Amino acid sequence: QQGDAKKEQLPWGEIQEKWIELYLSLLRFYREENFLDGWNDTNEIFEKIYSYLSSRQTARLHYERVMFELFSLDLPNIKKQLISWPINRSLPFWEAKRAGLLAEIGEMEESENILESSLSYIRSKLNLVPVKNNYTLVSQESYVMLLLQYVKGARSFTGREFDNHKAIR
Repeated sequence: QQGDAKKEQLPWGEIQEKWIELYLSLLRFYREENFLDGWNDTNEIFEKIYSYLSSRQTARLHYERVMFELFSLDLPNIKKQLISWPINRSLPFWEAKRAGLLAEIGEMEESENILESSLSYIRSKLNLVPVKNNYTLVSQESYVMLLLQYVKGARSFTGREFDNHKAIR
């Protein structure tokens, strides 16, 4: 009985979160090392626990799934995975990642729209709090601005508008 009491006192919410983070890290490792069996087995686990994931973990899972298909050069499945990725404007960093992947497959207009929306969201949050010790939003802003500049440059280049390449401000 004493063992049961100790088990009940454990921070099960934190343990669950860390366990999921470990499995997400495993997905990335298996993808990067091309351990297909390990990747597939871990991905199957996520099918069973999907409803327990936070919105950030869900975005990271979908990112790993798209990257897996990208590494496999499977364009139809890349598109399928991007479509199944739930849109979450309150996670601008992950939305920017999704936009970058859309740009990779040539969906420049959609990518640009997502990046502009993400930049707007980040800037609205930056206006609410002064930057003191947490530079997360400032870092995300610079990341999204750079990615947006690349996407706009690619769009103008494909549209043969060579003089319209301007910096994002």
